[in-house]
Amino acid sequence: MIKRALFTVVALGAADALACPVCGQVSEQGQGAYLFMTGIMSLLPLALMGSLVGWVAYRVRLEARRQADEARTAAPESTEPT
Repeated sequence: MIKRALFTVVALGAADALACPVCGQVSEQGQGAYLFMTGIMSLLPLALMGSLVGWVAYRVRLEARRQADEARTAAPESTEPT
């Protein structure tokens, strides 16, 4: 009950959260840099996740290949015709 009351007081008493005041006042020269950095900040997490997934897939394939090679060398070859 106390937590709910405290949350209500904080939520109602908080002022409006405003964005960076500079973001809305970008000059013509800074517009390109602003858009470029927006793209970088948007694509960077996707690139990091993609890199992680690619690395895991590479390691899985490498381990599967290693196990297949190991199984191939461990199996005795039969000289008898079937």
